[in-house]
Amino acid sequence: MELVFLLTLLPVAHSVNRSLTYFVTLSAGFQDVPEFVGVAMMDGVPLLYCYGDRSEERVDWLQRLAAENPKLSDWNQHICALKYNTSKRILEELRNHTNQTGGAHVLQEASGCQLDTDTRTSTLHDSFALDGEELMTLDRKSWTWNYTDRARTFTADGRRLSSEPDYVSDVYLDLCPEMLKKYLKYSNGSGSGPSPEPPAVVLLQTSPSAPVRCHASGFYPDGPRMFWRRDGERVQEEGEVLPNRDGTFQISAVLNVSSIRTEDWSRYECVFQLSGEKDVITKLDRAAIRTSYGENQPAGPISVCYRLYLFMFVFSPGEPSKTRTAVVMVMVVVVLGLVAAVGFRLYKKKAADSGYELYETLTADL
Repeated sequence: MELVFLLTLLPVAHSVNRSLTYFVTLSAGFQDVPEFVGVAMMDGVPLLYCYGDRSEERVDWLQRLAAENPKLSDWNQHICALKYNTSKRILEELRNHTNQTGGAHVLQEASGCQLDTDTRTSTLHDSFALDGEELMTLDRKSWTWNYTDRARTFTADGRRLSSEPDYVSDVYLDLCPEMLKKYLKYSNGSGSGPSPEPPAVVLLQTSPSAPVRCHASGFYPDGPRMFWRRDGERVQEEGEVLPNRDGTFQISAVLNVSSIRTEDWSRYECVFQLSGEKDVITKLDRAAIRTSYGENQPAGPISVCYRLYLFMFVFSPGEPSKTRTAVVMVMVVVVLGLVAAVGFRLYKKKAADSGYELYETLTADL
């Protein structure tokens, strides 16, 4: 059976533009497959991996923050252990309901929170799936679980799963929005984390007849938009936002200039918009285009590196999708190579109380 993270478990949201989500997978009955793996992602970028009672920070600013404050690693380890115990209790009960102590099964969970940066309001979500089929979803208003038909096959006569998470005292989901705000604070440079410069917008081209790519990088995804327009009218769809390895993002928009007369170039401009920032308008100007040919290319060894950059990350057809797929594949392979081994007691009320204490200690130092 192929193991995948069920991104479809995430609710559709239009106005919310920041998120912190945990994807965890518990497997049983497979050979050479780890029992429990997980990854925490902020805005679609992996922040850390869960493996047992330890966690590994994956982005530079979070690594620096964890080095400055060891309590952060304790918090991440606590959450990983909590989610492992929850998943194991549920899967064991489901298998007992069907008297199937053997066989291969996969239980997956997607949980976390989303933050609207305009209204500063947050929403929570949590969903479980069994063997690729949605099992139950948390009702955020009543704090109860809505079961699917798949779950009802295990809960005859209106019974509920005794192992379903109790979010009245859950430490993770309750404190998720606050942790997201703190992560955003440091990743955006208002804490001890990096303080990125405002993103620069550049024009790139590989040959005189090739499309011109408008490109911005190094920003955080606060509603970014990029497109080309002529005489004030949009002539091209918005570019796709892609993650960088340092936790920031990039966006590009391509304009085919082969059919544009030279005297009409001044009518075109690239527009880059970021929430809370002034629009960046870049005129289509041949003198401003950075190229891998001619007089505007860097010299010497820098030119070789620049050509490789243009080919690998900017100009290869279809490369953004391939790059993103490769990142996800590498992430899954790495995560699936990590094994978890923790006890059951962390999920109980005592564990929740200690989690709050750990959170309070942690945030006092942040």
